[in-house]
Amino acid sequence: MKPMQTLKDSAANCRLLAGLLPAILVAGALLSWWMAVRADREMRQDLLGQTRLAAEAVNLDRVPELSGTSVDLTNRAYLRMLREPMPTIPLVPTGGVTLETLYDYFEAGAVFVGTGGDLVDQRAAEAGELTRITERSRQYVEAIRVARASLHS
Repeated sequence: MKPMQTLKDSAANCRLLAGLLPAILVAGALLSWWMAVRADREMRQDLLGQTRLAAEAVNLDRVPELSGTSVDLTNRAYLRMLREPMPTIPLVPTGGVTLETLYDYFEAGAVFVGTGGDLVDQRAAEAGELTRITERSRQYVEAIRVARASLHS
């Protein structure tokens, strides 16, 4: 091959590449946009399907017992409403649990309960009065035993 011919072929290849490169970039951008739109549509359809399933699972008779605020998270009616469509999922309420409300939570379907502020008196802890905390713990253990025994008998 002649050096002049090789130079002409190289120039032609550069022009071809310069012409193809923008087309390849545009095609890549269009493909990326199409994939994003498709993924968005699929996610929206999935979310709508999950929302419809959740809406069908809610017992509308229990809704008036709720306030629609974060207070509902400590409401035993809310626990019952969650428990009805999902009886195999173990629920453990952790807010608003006291010795007085403990039985109600178990009755509503809790498998166990979590408590903090009612169990550990802040002032007693700071003063190092562990006997008060120990006694309160014993009261909780007994209340849990009694609640479970009366509900499972």
